[in-house]
Amino acid sequence: MDEPGTVFYLIPENEEALEIVDHEANSSRRRVDPSNVSRRFLRIGLDQPAKIPSRLVTFGRFHFTNDIILHKFPNTDQCYFDFHPITGELLLHDISKDDDTQLFKIGKDNKKAEEQICTSPRRCVVLLDKEWIFEIDKAVFRLIPRRAATDQDNAAFASERLAFVHQIPDEFRTFEWTIERLDAMGIQSDRSTMTGKGYNLRRRHPDGLKPGEELRCVERALLGSGGQGDVHRVVHLDTGDHYAQKTIRWRVMPEWGIYNESDYKARLLKEVNLVKKAAHPNIVPYLFHQGWELGKKVKLFMPVYDGNLYTLLRHLRHTAPDVIHSTIERMLHKMLLVLDHVHKQGIIHRDIKPANILFRGGDFFLTDFGVAKFVDKSVTLMGTEWYAAPEVLLQYAEQTPEVDIYSLGATLVDCYGGGIANFRHT
Repeated sequence: MDEPGTVFYLIPENEEALEIVDHEANSSRRRVDPSNVSRRFLRIGLDQPAKIPSRLVTFGRFHFTNDIILHKFPNTDQCYFDFHPITGELLLHDISKDDDTQLFKIGKDNKKAEEQICTSPRRCVVLLDKEWIFEIDKAVFRLIPRRAATDQDNAAFASERLAFVHQIPDEFRTFEWTIERLDAMGIQSDRSTMTGKGYNLRRRHPDGLKPGEELRCVERALLGSGGQGDVHRVVHLDTGDHYAQKTIRWRVMPEWGIYNESDYKARLLKEVNLVKKAAHPNIVPYLFHQGWELGKKVKLFMPVYDGNLYTLLRHLRHTAPDVIHSTIERMLHKMLLVLDHVHKQGIIHRDIKPANILFRGGDFFLTDFGVAKFVDKSVTLMGTEWYAAPEVLLQYAEQTPEVDIYSLGATLVDCYGGGIANFRHT
């Protein structure tokens, strides 16, 4: 049975690691297997006070700043674990001068496989649903996360990690403040200072990716499926950021003259550029995109939102009518601002509907420009029939920005009429 508050255990795999476990300075974190008293290991938990409050645990030679003492190691600062302040993902940071901290996948032969720290600054996510090989110079540990048998256990574990982040004192909430304070006391290495100051949550624009560079991500949950493909919540393995990743399934589209993968991707790239051109605080952006080479799946990365208009009003169905009405009015105001913005640029969306209006907190965002295009008197039937304007359904009539206003009106009727708003009575 795991002790309450446990995050992971470090099981020594060689003599160098066992020597770290047995060092007297590490006795408070040392545990003994009751079924095998010769088996000793380290426990890392949320309930164990850290020398640096913003971190879970720090490894190094210097007692003043480190929690696990590496008394025979040359590095004053070796590495540390902390949690992403927004997502709660566990992160390992290598701050050694020799880049000799590493995390490895465990292969089929029960031996270390691919390295996980492969970027600068040197850090990676430690997924807590599997075991890892954790190396500090020559010391080798097996990192075993706390057991979570059910989805409820996983949710509780995630809540505990975020609660840990939220209780960090304000003065330790930024790495810059922490590093500067330690540096002023003369007890922080140059490498640690450099790494700490390199940590931030700012996102890079898609154009910031180098040619051929791709995000290393792992899928966490299915958020939805549509005509273009599936959308998953993913974790970026180098930063701990979460994204909504849309994986595109290419298909033949005779209505657009698309009969092969190359043409489809060229059309899709136009959508990406369209969203970039239409940039607005209430339009869902594409933060990254990759997979444009033939034979690869295109992946579009967006922020994660709380849900769409349907899910929000379902959630509010048992609340007072004035709450629902104020929510709808706020949505309408934001969508009118967005449509005014894109229409002035000569863009029509052509698929306004509740499923394409996302929310986060009290704000609303328009997504899915997959059928949008510049105004060109198109007569192609696109969009969702229930919300489509007559000229879209008739196909032969000229389509103008007014089709979006019609669809937004249909969405409003759905909210107030026999559609979404009546979920509160079901």
